Amino acid sequence: MIPDKTSPSDQDSLSGSDTLAGQVAELIQLVRSGEEDNIQYALLLAEELGNPAAFQQYLGSLLPLYQLAFRSTSIMLDAFGLTELFQLTQLEIETELTTLPESLGELQNLRRIHSYKNYLQALPKNLGKLRHLQELFCAKNQLQALPESLGELHSLQRLICFRNRLQALPEGLGALHRLQELNCARNQLQALPESLAVLYNLHSLICYSNQLRALPERLGGLHNLLLLDCARNQLQALPENLAGLHNLKRFICSSNQLKTLPKSLGGLAKLRELICADNQLQALPESVGKLHNLQTLSCFSNHLQSLPEGLGQLHQLEKIDCADNQLQTLPESLAALPQLKRLDARRNPLSHIPPALRRKQGLELLVDLD
Repeated sequence: MIPDKTSPSDQDSLSGSDTLAGQVAELIQLVRSGEEDNIQYALLLAEELGNPAAFQQYLGSLLPLYQLAFRSTSIMLDAFGLTELFQLTQLEIETELTTLPESLGELQNLRRIHSYKNYLQALPKNLGKLRHLQELFCAKNQLQALPESLGELHSLQRLICFRNRLQALPEGLGALHRLQELNCARNQLQALPESLAVLYNLHSLICYSNQLRALPERLGGLHNLLLLDCARNQLQALPENLAGLHNLKRFICSSNQLKTLPKSLGGLAKLRELICADNQLQALPESVGKLHNLQTLSCFSNHLQSLPEGLGQLHQLEKIDCADNQLQTLPESLAALPQLKRLDARRNPLSHIPPALRRKQGLELLVDLD
């Protein structure tokens, strides 16, 4: 029986535990508190108990994690080392390991995990225990999947997992209501979870260079989204409810298989940059003329036969790249755009260029010479 002794915290003693297993559980709780006084007290009590094997096994499971976190070769953890470990808020991983210790889930104070350009093939299944984690950066690894417990990281704000081998994202991702940035580019994703549509705090969704054939139908529910980059996929259409992206400023959908853009595109009132190059577009919707904050329009390498006259209403427009299309003329209304500085219309079968465009002061007009 453990002597009657007062602990330095709100833990009175272990005398209330009738079994060794219960006493070990309370020892572990003292260590998990991360307070050095509590940890010293737990080690003392463990010694008086004869250093129970289960407690020693628990401490042993923490040693690889300590060695990883502090690049240490220590073979034993004392109270100071345990305190360091449990008070850790940032974990920088530089290793050739293919997996991380399962004990990672013990570090309840972690706010940030950064593992860039390593060899990780999997993340611990109990990752979801890190309830205070705000940033998970695991780009340029060899991850084939993310643990389902990821959906339990309710404090997560940034998930950066580009350049892995991911074939799917957990459906539980939709539970991460504080998530602001998701970068899953350059993987092998064939779809995004429909649950993403309820991530109302998401500011940035970067999913280029995957194998996506469609975007979530309810994507328009992401009212706070500022950046959507879905370039270099296999998209054949975009959701009709895009107009719900009221705050979108940059939309990049180049290098897909798009034949049309939705009319609802004109509802993106704050859009500044539209990159829809290298698709199969035969026309741009007339509603593009409602994008009054648009500064850059890049629609080169499509099948466009004309540009909407409504472009002449976009007084913030600075740059148009419509090269490599089938344009025979350019809208005369473009000459009235006060901010237009560059118009690239090379490699088009232009038969007529409005004289006003040729004379426009400050405009870099790029066309093929006759």
